[in-house]
Amino acid sequence: MSAFRDRRPFRAVLGGVAALAFGLSLSACGGSDEGAVRMALSNGYGPSGPVDDFIAGLSCYAERNGLGKPLVTHADGDVNTQLNDMDSMIARANQVDGVFVIPVDPGALKPAYDRADKAGISVVDPLSPDNSGKFLTDASAHVAPDDLGVPQMIVDHLTGEYADAKNIVVLGPQPGQAMSDTRSANFKKAAEQAGLKVVGEIHLENITTEEAQQKMEDFLTQHPETQAVFSQNGAMARGAALAGKSQGKDLVITSLDNDEATLNAVKGGDIAAAFGADLFSVAFKASRQVEAIQRGEKAEYLTVPYQKYTKDDAGMTASDARCGEYQE
Repeated sequence: MSAFRDRRPFRAVLGGVAALAFGLSLSACGGSDEGAVRMALSNGYGPSGPVDDFIAGLSCYAERNGLGKPLVTHADGDVNTQLNDMDSMIARANQVDGVFVIPVDPGALKPAYDRADKAGISVVDPLSPDNSGKFLTDASAHVAPDDLGVPQMIVDHLTGEYADAKNIVVLGPQPGQAMSDTRSANFKKAAEQAGLKVVGEIHLENITTEEAQQKMEDFLTQHPETQAVFSQNGAMARGAALAGKSQGKDLVITSLDNDEATLNAVKGGDIAAAFGADLFSVAFKASRQVEAIQRGEKAEYLTVPYQKYTKDDAGMTASDARCGEYQE
């Protein structure tokens, strides 16, 4: 999964009347079916983008078990807001069994994870371990996209479908984000082993299409030998495609993300292939993990494979329509 960054304006106001709605939402859940658990989502970022898939997965689990819709909070990138959100959930421990957390700052949320555990609330997050097997958080369980395996998937696609595209540039956020740093390192290692040459790495501040286009145009001027792109985000990949067109270069662009705009770029031929995490399944499986924990079982680290989307198969069912067809 690419970064969960979404800095669009915060759409929910947590306080006053919203706090009352918070309590009513939990009360509406009522009692759970035998073995089923009442889940909540603490999202550290904005209320759009990939978060919709997580919400849909949690909602599907609740629907299938006769429960009300899960409580959802958004911190809009503010760690203090997310800490407050989690404390509000912990205060209602008799109404919440598990919280699926998308952490804005994994280290800063450790006290909240500990408080939830002491209150009997299981915390699950979608973070993968680093290459040494260490996790950034002490969550009760981790259910994550296969971030460690997807770099090899992309390299295999490039070498299998575009054997002549040897020189590649990596697009990503600024260094210091553990998962994107690990993906980049794993991609460069797999690329080297496959005989590809990483001619450079471009780090973006704001992760926008416009910034990616500008920086990619500058890079192509300095490195005209560039033939392919691996982007850790769909918006950056779309910017790279625009840069290639403006410079008259036919770039082979691969990208993480399976949002609508990125898949449309795949359908249109601007992006050769996109690799998207099944976040709906991640959230549904997280609910099952909480079930296991509440039964006293030890939760194992689970990964959900990435899916590859090319021009011939870039269709995807909308997240809110997946419940009827989803099979565990």
